[in-house]
Amino acid sequence: MPLQRVRHCLVLLVLLAFPASGCTELYLIFGPGGIFGPGGGGIGQSSSVNPTTQSTVITAPSYSVSQLDPVLEATAGAKVVVAADMDGDGMTDFVSGSDESQPIQIHQRTVPGVVFNTYSIAGGAPISRMIDLEIADFDQDGNPDVAVLIHDTGIIPVSAPVQGELRGAVVLLFAPPNPADNLFWTEVTINATFIIPSTEAGMTDFTVADVDGLNGPDIILASNEVSTPSPISSLRLYPNPGPALARTGAAWIQATVELDAAPVQTVESADIDGDMDIDVVATFPTAKSFNTRWLRNPLVESGAGAVTAAPWARSFVGQQQDGGDFIDLGDIDGDGDIDVAVGSMTDSLVQWFENPGLGTVQVQTFPWRVFNIGTLQPGVVFNQIQLVDLNLDGQLDVYGTASGNMVGFQPGSDLFNFWNAFSIVGTNPVAVIGRTAFSDVNGDGLLDIIAPLDRDGLVQDQILIFTRVSP
Repeated sequence: MPLQRVRHCLVLLVLLAFPASGCTELYLIFGPGGIFGPGGGGIGQSSSVNPTTQSTVITAPSYSVSQLDPVLEATAGAKVVVAADMDGDGMTDFVSGSDESQPIQIHQRTVPGVVFNTYSIAGGAPISRMIDLEIADFDQDGNPDVAVLIHDTGIIPVSAPVQGELRGAVVLLFAPPNPADNLFWTEVTINATFIIPSTEAGMTDFTVADVDGLNGPDIILASNEVSTPSPISSLRLYPNPGPALARTGAAWIQATVELDAAPVQTVESADIDGDMDIDVVATFPTAKSFNTRWLRNPLVESGAGAVTAAPWARSFVGQQQDGGDFIDLGDIDGDGDIDVAVGSMTDSLVQWFENPGLGTVQVQTFPWRVFNIGTLQPGVVFNQIQLVDLNLDGQLDVYGTASGNMVGFQPGSDLFNFWNAFSIVGTNPVAVIGRTAFSDVNGDGLLDIIAPLDRDGLVQDQILIFTRVSP
């Protein structure tokens, strides 16, 4: 396998562009920038009441930049990168997916630091226009496997009434004992392809978790589907059939977590009510109510049979009107329960919803308390948010990408008011920054950012490591 070639462009200036040696141009912006909305604000000279303030824009940390993927165009259409120890050597590797050149790649660390071998393990229909990856040991053999969510397989249904409709899929890639034996990975398409022909929205997201307490990790799929008399949106559960059958696609039998008419966008999983089973949180942005909701897993109360018997009970997180596009879950306020961060594309706004507490959330029927995190200028559109402790101070921050920019929001002295905002990277030409991974790549105790960049065409896409060089 060819050894990864690494190119470094050291951050030296307040506004830095890559030199003309072939590095893609980036702008690393430290300090106040124009991406954030106007600060402060009152409601008039005669009033003594002010609305909540806007974010304070603070100086961003410094990063140096290197390239994770080889200097060739295997990563055209770079969409997602996930951190995982794929070979069990104690060092973090990365798995990526690209939807134009269509490979699933492993970037295997060869020595501590930023040296990687990159090789492809799958690709081509049905892995065509892929949109997400998850890593889990689906067959319980001790080797991490890869699940791939595909928006468009390129395979057109031929049976009425769905002829010509878009078809998505979930493909599982089962690892050999040595993941570098890239010809020995086993590809399995689970039942989702054949049971759920999709509308143009199609399959939008998935999450992996053991929700039934049996056989290891299961798959929960967000799917917008063709139906009669009208389309429906759903959260579909595919329970893991166990080690002996995990590599048999037909053994992954569909169950239903949620059905609705409004399109579903994003799904995540966590134990929301503290009862020791895994619940699901999802967004339905255009729903007139409950557009951010959690679906309560019945496992503990009613047993494994109830998990697949019927849709789960629906509970209210909150309503982010005309929004609720992207979510992430985590203990934002440090009180021991799981809160929900929500990003709105329409309003360029990130908010967080406070879990009312493990003794209350199971019975509360009205919205959770909601607080602002930060806004961007109108027209700057979020395409992801993640809760991550960027400065490793023990408190979750928000990482977001929007209109070719990476931004961060850091809690200030008051979690319940706007947070401190900072701009990390602006891309030029503008890139869509896909699902991002985080890891201390060089072992210096600082958290680094690993991001896929997708631009128009096939020749300027990359997966870059932003190595943090200042606290």
